[in-house]
Amino acid sequence: MSSCFKASAVVFIVNFILCSWSMRLIEWESLIFNLADPEGSSLNTKCTNLSYNFCTYGYFIRSRGPRTSLGFSDEAAFTITARNHYQSINWYSLDQLEFGGCCEYHKRLYDVEGRDKGGLTHFQYFSRMMDFYSSGKELNYIGVRSDGYGGNVISSIGFGKGCLTYLPVHRNGKIRFPPTRPFQLTPRNHGMFNSSYQLLHTVDFDWFKRYVVCFERPWICSHFGPKIPIVDYVLS
Repeated sequence: MSSCFKASAVVFIVNFILCSWSMRLIEWESLIFNLADPEGSSLNTKCTNLSYNFCTYGYFIRSRGPRTSLGFSDEAAFTITARNHYQSINWYSLDQLEFGGCCEYHKRLYDVEGRDKGGLTHFQYFSRMMDFYSSGKELNYIGVRSDGYGGNVISSIGFGKGCLTYLPVHRNGKIRFPPTRPFQLTPRNHGMFNSSYQLLHTVDFDWFKRYVVCFERPWICSHFGPKIPIVDYVLS
């Protein structure tokens, strides 16, 4: 194992331990996406029925602000706003009764993440959901599964503020933590990284939009950036 790979493993492990402890003390927010992966979790397999690349999961918050009172008018406005825009960012409901639609799933997510944890109004929460600008958004969440051959398949990814949270796969009740092994950005997206070092030095929100989000929703890059030559929509 090269010294670079060893160093990246140490950085990943130390960061994971420090972040797990400090999440209780500092603000952490992330716009999280589930990637279409037919061999992933139920969230990933459901996403494959709705999108070829990704499903926006939601805006998640790990800080507690003052609870916001959600009156009828706010709830009605949130439902109308969500219904008008959820398809444009692949923010589909994963509930069985409204699968691929809107908006009970979205309201429950707002209740927990926006109102209870973040103290946000419905407008503030939805503004964060629709904010695809890269400024102020760092890679801060990675969820992975095993590929069965010792590597990692990234099944969910998030960008926001706060330290990187790495969610390793669990097998037979034991946490596997192989950050020096290759990372693949799900079978459908084909991004391959030889180590966590390469992953962390390559994938930012601009990269993710360029090669995943805007491949399916080009309006996002047209409006929020980065500007993309059409040839770049085809991954090498």
